[in-house]
Amino acid sequence: MPPWLTALFHVFGRLGHWLTHDPACRAAVITIVGGAIGILITLPLNFVSTGTANFVTFSEIAFNFRVTPRLMLAALIFGSIIGFIGSLLPSIRAARFKIVDALRAA
Repeated sequence: MPPWLTALFHVFGRLGHWLTHDPACRAAVITIVGGAIGILITLPLNFVSTGTANFVTFSEIAFNFRVTPRLMLAALIFGSIIGFIGSLLPSIRAARFKIVDALRAA
């Protein structure tokens, strides 16, 4: 972890200690930041019209791409849940290691 990020977490006191020492919570914070970056990248696509064609019936379905606040919140929640679940197995595995054995393996 970069020193500036550790310093920022330590400013927050107990929350900083919790975030710097719990890999699952750190992963959840990273996925929230990643989700926010993903939302910012998709914002320029708001109100873009596109469509799809059916070549059997020669019809076209057109729709607008809308990014709503409810959709952004759902994306952040979904991303943080997936990040937390994805970090559970490595966290459990790391917790079972003895410190000396983990240092020797590195």
